[in-house]
Amino acid sequence: MGFFIGGVGSSSSVDWSNVLNKPALDPEGITTTLVFSDTSPKLVGVASQNTVVGEIILDITQAFNDLGTVITIGDSGDHSRLMSTADNDPNTIAKYTKSADYKYSVDTNIYIYFSGTNAQGSATARVYFE
Repeated sequence: MGFFIGGVGSSSSVDWSNVLNKPALDPEGITTTLVFSDTSPKLVGVASQNTVVGEIILDITQAFNDLGTVITIGDSGDHSRLMSTADNDPNTIAKYTKSADYKYSVDTNIYIYFSGTNAQGSATARVYFE
């Protein structure tokens, strides 16, 4: 027995080639740990030529104590290309996830950028590729 997608009188169809042919995320990805005493920017890793960044995870494991702290993830051309300040809160312990779906045409360093005067705080940034 199968299943039905759609509704009564629906003439829409699902393009299964887009669903079935989407590559899985690289289970390894690249990772770095950020602590309050690090200098910005901090290298997360390198996105190789023609690599698509799939998902970004910023895991705040200890809240940063400066309420003005901001964290972004991107490259030298756009510091918030992959994750902007609106996508995370460095003052709250949580795991923030963003789907980037951005393709780099050349080998590109990916950085975590941050500012603030903190006496505590730590996070792990993970970048997964498709």
